[in-house]
Amino acid sequence: MVSRQGYLKLLVSSVLFVGSIGDVHGSEKCIPYFFRHVAAQESIPADKFYALALQESGMKMQDGSFGPWPYVINHKGKAFVYPDYQALVLGANEFVGKGYLTFDVGYFQVNWRWHSERVKSLAHFAHPVVNARVAAQIFREQYRKHGDWSVAAGRYHNPSNTNGFADRYESSYRDWVVKIGREYRC
Repeated sequence: MVSRQGYLKLLVSSVLFVGSIGDVHGSEKCIPYFFRHVAAQESIPADKFYALALQESGMKMQDGSFGPWPYVINHKGKAFVYPDYQALVLGANEFVGKGYLTFDVGYFQVNWRWHSERVKSLAHFAHPVVNARVAAQIFREQYRKHGDWSVAAGRYHNPSNTNGFADRYESSYRDWVVKIGREYRC
């Protein structure tokens, strides 16, 4: 259950989320404030956290830019993209109603089956702020085990490194970290 203080943090983070979708200062590309804010609160380097979001849910937006999208479910390798939070929750509930529990949700593609115990409900799990906080917990847990953010990202994706999936993921994740370091200035 979430405490009153937890709800206040969620409210503040939600306001920050809405105001930070396209964070550009002049001609500089910036890691969106939402990701910088959650990363700082969770003691994760912002570039590492944003790279994880890009790796998990990055897609081309309507304006031609590329970025993470909060309203997406991945089930059996297929992405189901929704226009908003309410549609995402409805879609997630439809999966559960059909008996499917193994699917990934949100910016960070957190798996419902393996991480549902971390939240109070599916609707809560699907909220971008909660999804980011749960992802941060998992990411930090993997970092504590492995001592390297790239390895932690690979193990975030596949904790047991089945068939080398974590290793391949780690390589792609590193490319995002390099790209962020090269292209983002704030």
